Amino acid sequence: MYLPTVSLVATSTASVTVAHLPGPDARAAGNTLDNNGYPSGSAVSLVMGQYTLFNFWRDWAVYEKQRLQWLRSQEVFAEAVRQVRFSVTLAFFRMRMEQEKLDASKRSITISESIVELVKSRQRLGQATDSDVSSSYVDLLNAKNSFESRLTFAKQSLWQLNILLGDPIDSQYKLQDSIKYMPVKLTPEQAIKLYYDQAPATKQGKVSIRSAELDLGVAQKNRLPLPTVRFGGLTVGFQNNYYGAKPTYYGSNQPNGSALDVSATVSLTLPLVGSGGLLNARNVEQTLLSLESAEVSIQNQRLFDESQIYQALAQLRENEQTIENQKQSLERSASLLDSLFSKLSNKFVSSRLELRDAIAQARDAEIALAEAQINHLGTKLSLSALIGTDLLPGEIP
Repeated sequence: MYLPTVSLVATSTASVTVAHLPGPDARAAGNTLDNNGYPSGSAVSLVMGQYTLFNFWRDWAVYEKQRLQWLRSQEVFAEAVRQVRFSVTLAFFRMRMEQEKLDASKRSITISESIVELVKSRQRLGQATDSDVSSSYVDLLNAKNSFESRLTFAKQSLWQLNILLGDPIDSQYKLQDSIKYMPVKLTPEQAIKLYYDQAPATKQGKVSIRSAELDLGVAQKNRLPLPTVRFGGLTVGFQNNYYGAKPTYYGSNQPNGSALDVSATVSLTLPLVGSGGLLNARNVEQTLLSLESAEVSIQNQRLFDESQIYQALAQLRENEQTIENQKQSLERSASLLDSLFSKLSNKFVSSRLELRDAIAQARDAEIALAEAQINHLGTKLSLSALIGTDLLPGEIP
């Protein structure tokens, strides 16, 4: 739009024909060793083509579309970086959660082994039967099976993090941080406002609508006989030929002289009939439909995203309630297990099934709490990406 097309052109010619062989006349006129007696020459020229000075902002519309796309590309890059960070964060804590589940399974094995030993000791005292010992062994085997299953999940989460970080598969990490659970303090109205202000879909929709408006403006101008002002071609050259054997400077229209031609052209064009229809009407209709389509698309996208925001907030509220319930469940399950284990250690009569169920409840409550926390984190990150923010309001980085 702003810079004319300027080219540097260099040419050199030399030919030999049967009709014109080297001879005394050619030898006297110039260098026959280089051109073999036939006219040759070279030229260097600086050429500027047609340059539009003004065409009623048609070129500006093209430039403006490219500028908007360039700015949007920068935003898209920042959004991609954010999404990668969210993916790594979620994969990190998912792996941490799987390790916590694995630790819980290990503790279940340790407790089950202790119970087996206690039941054996009670059997020697005549306070337990063979079926009690067999049942305790079954619980131990179940705990080991659960551990193997958790070990597989832990490896899979490790591989996922390896891939995201670009590390070799099975690269080990020492993860120290646990999930910092933080309830979301965000109303639907606040989330919707953030979405309209800075969401990726909103920004992309604005660019699409603005680009369609610019296209429509250009199409409408193309229907009118609006003048176009152009700066004529300019050529400045240096020529050295065989006959003259002297440098020759020339302008665009006089290769044998020294004049420089500069011209300006004003042209009026009225499209009557062509690929754009009568008076370019078809192109105008197409661009108008493109504008309406962009407006409808962003409206539909907004409606869909608003429903996603409401669903995410509802899911977060459910996760938060689940987390609170699981915390209480874990507390009570751990307390019940300690009580039953204490009774068994002190040789009080205790139901074997009750003890087994207490072990399972404690393990399941711990695992469910970890899953609820990772689900809460995943939903928060998805909501943040949707409304275009790194942190939700009220969160501490």
